[in-house]
Amino acid sequence: MNTGNTHKGIAQQVTEQLCERIQQGHWRIGERLPSVRSLADEYRVAPATISKVIRNLQKAGLVKCRRGSGVYVDNAMHKPMQGILGTPFGREIAVPGGVLHFLMHIDPYHSNLLGNLYLEVICLLQAEAERAGWQLRIGNAAKLKDILRSATAEKGTVGIIYMPDSTHPTDLDWPEDFSLPRVMLSIGEKNMDSNYVTPDNFYGGYLAARYLSSRRPSIAVLLSAEVLTGKLGNKPYSDRLAGIRDYCRYNDLPEPEILPLTPEGDLQARLRKLMKVPHEQRPALVAIDTGHENDLIKEFAGWFPGLSLLNEFESVFFQDYEIRQDLPYATVNFSRVVFCREVMELMRRLIHNPDGQPIKIKIPMFLLPGKDSIGG
Repeated sequence: MNTGNTHKGIAQQVTEQLCERIQQGHWRIGERLPSVRSLADEYRVAPATISKVIRNLQKAGLVKCRRGSGVYVDNAMHKPMQGILGTPFGREIAVPGGVLHFLMHIDPYHSNLLGNLYLEVICLLQAEAERAGWQLRIGNAAKLKDILRSATAEKGTVGIIYMPDSTHPTDLDWPEDFSLPRVMLSIGEKNMDSNYVTPDNFYGGYLAARYLSSRRPSIAVLLSAEVLTGKLGNKPYSDRLAGIRDYCRYNDLPEPEILPLTPEGDLQARLRKLMKVPHEQRPALVAIDTGHENDLIKEFAGWFPGLSLLNEFESVFFQDYEIRQDLPYATVNFSRVVFCREVMELMRRLIHNPDGQPIKIKIPMFLLPGKDSIGG
């Protein structure tokens, strides 16, 4: 009996979590969910538990099962789970009235370049903290030791959120005896091995392929050597290539052509050959790592005087920071609302499972050509 009750409780928790992810846009209507085995591994539960979760989601009208094909999102509207789970859909408030510290680096560099992004993240975290019944306090990460003197469980602290930046890419020097839950937000290129929330590269590549395949018959990927080892958070940039390839494979599209950025002579010769093809039949170009777009655009203008890469090819360039929106090409971004909600969800899970393994959360990325979102 106890085992049955425990299984039911776990299935209910996972159902709520998957329901919220669907409603927050992790998967679009008509998109296939990960396999039962993949979800079981992600949530660290038995496949039988995930099967029960899928049945719950079917009853809620959120998913449909297609025999031999998988489980697909059917309706992402906000539906109450009452009557299906026996309890209203929602989150248990952990330590109501507790204090949640948000540490960030406060300096002129980021006030100029990332000020709007930081301000929006702070406002969204504030709103999500209030929903959870917590008070959010903003602190300067440079004063970690001073802050930790008051950030104790005895004084109502429930956890700490830390936001690294490009000039402080590593984790803070936490005291060895610090035991409160902590979560890190990774927006740029970091290397962290703790609990973190970061945009998802695979889904970013998937969205890029979906966007470009609607405009051109095939895709060519501009690839530098660094992409094989580079990371966004703990997530390899190469996952973007996997997302592109999987989208093409699942939709019976041609395998993406790989165009190495070096040697330059080979790239120039290949682009010259592609430009002999009628404009609408040329492959779309996607560069899956950052930092090469300006050089490539300039080099193209030198190779082909009077011509522009952006005019000759439908293109998507990935950007991990939102500080170049004036450039006339697509960038990859994340949904800030989902991003901040996942931070709070991860914090809640850590509070209720203090001895659990580090939790990795998948965050979708969104394509933004100019100011119009095509990612959802």
